[in-house]
Amino acid sequence: MRLHETTGGSGQAKGVFFVFFPLALSYGLVLWLMRSSLFQLHDKWTQWDQAYSHGYLLVVVCLYYIFKNLPEKLRPLRYGWIYSLLAIVPSLVWLFGYATQIGAIEQIALPVFLACLVLPVVGLRQFTPLIFPFALLFLAIPLWEVLIPILQAFTVSVSTIGVRLLGIPAYINGTSFSLPYGNVLVAGSCAGLSYFLMAIVLSSINSIHRNYSIKQTVLTVLLMTGLAIVGNWFRVYTLILIAYYSKMTSSLVYEHGMYGWWIFAGTFFLYLWLIRNIPERRKASNAAQNPRSYKLLYLNLVLALVCAVAVPVWFMSGKLQSSYQHRPLAVSGFEQVSPAYANARLRVHFRGYDIEEFVRARVDERLWLIGRKTYVDQTQGKELITEINYIAEHYTKRLTHKLASGQALNVDVVEIRGPKLVVSTYLIGSKSIAQNWQGKLTQFKELLAGRSSNALWYATIACDSYQCNDELASLEGLLAPVDQWLSDSALY
Repeated sequence: MRLHETTGGSGQAKGVFFVFFPLALSYGLVLWLMRSSLFQLHDKWTQWDQAYSHGYLLVVVCLYYIFKNLPEKLRPLRYGWIYSLLAIVPSLVWLFGYATQIGAIEQIALPVFLACLVLPVVGLRQFTPLIFPFALLFLAIPLWEVLIPILQAFTVSVSTIGVRLLGIPAYINGTSFSLPYGNVLVAGSCAGLSYFLMAIVLSSINSIHRNYSIKQTVLTVLLMTGLAIVGNWFRVYTLILIAYYSKMTSSLVYEHGMYGWWIFAGTFFLYLWLIRNIPERRKASNAAQNPRSYKLLYLNLVLALVCAVAVPVWFMSGKLQSSYQHRPLAVSGFEQVSPAYANARLRVHFRGYDIEEFVRARVDERLWLIGRKTYVDQTQGKELITEINYIAEHYTKRLTHKLASGQALNVDVVEIRGPKLVVSTYLIGSKSIAQNWQGKLTQFKELLAGRSSNALWYATIACDSYQCNDELASLEGLLAPVDQWLSDSALY
């Protein structure tokens, strides 16, 4: 009897090893290929005072529970190759994000990659307990800033009610509380996103650890999340009170990072006390039938791995890259001018370009300046279409014009060393695109066609009035020439 038990334990350990080791190697290979996405996440996760400082901890805990819940014994899946093919989906999603420099899309694909490597090995039925740990990994992806305006609005509303109830004299304008002794600003960092995410993370991990049912998990996560939100309201409200009663002299008014986490710790202990009587469920056995051979499992895993890495490897090997042959900016009737001359008249806020060129000419007695900033190659942080690139900080007017060729142009009235009219568009491969998201989609299509270089194109004139009314009127008669200027400026 003892001999039988020892052999069974050894067989289980051997089975776990045969599953764990190939999966760990596969994870390592996939993450190494996607390391550019991991570097972006590392930058976020190591900002210890920001919303995603829980990233590394969450990944370690989730991977622990994923591998812990792997079946001790596996049954070979005759049709597991169908699950293996699903790895193509995150591969294409990651490629789109990587090729268009949209970091969030790259990062969203990573947890799906990892899940698609496990599914063909364990099968759909055995994969079900692993869905929650895989889903939790998305809380480490920097895409939850969309919640900041909502959380911030609730925080301001609650603080406003509290200030009015106590009769504190304050002028409230948006997110600013003007007190008799100074101003308190409820900034985006005061919205409580970091506490919100940490509450979901901790309560979810607790639910996995205690093997709660779906209903219990939802209720306990909502409870902890609600406590964290209320705790942040209390934090902001008390800081306003401290600012008022201390006449802005308290150190907490200026340094209150740890103050918030002490309040969060209190809400977490309250959460643990409230759920103390929720019974833990007994864990069901995760052992499946003992396979005769692991050969079929390994074949499914290898096929999934090939589907996961084939497209990224193909892309990184340069199959989609083109050798761009630079065409100097030459517009009929225009003369070349230096960047120093052009930037002295209008400097647009675009960074990371490889080549900048300018030409000028008088058209209808007005001096037009045309600029083209070319991005021969793009990487994350060195891209054409991004929120940190813009024509001007403030726009008096924003319009859109359609040319006879069907190409769209952005028409802006800006105040940069006097009022100016700026006509601009993106040269995406062989296309001209005015809108950002449309530009990203076109960039991917052009890249697949071998045209990887892009540029910002713009033309500008100085205005006689603040609204540029005369210049806007004259532009209506110049749409055909502008169409030709754009054609002469094409990259391909």
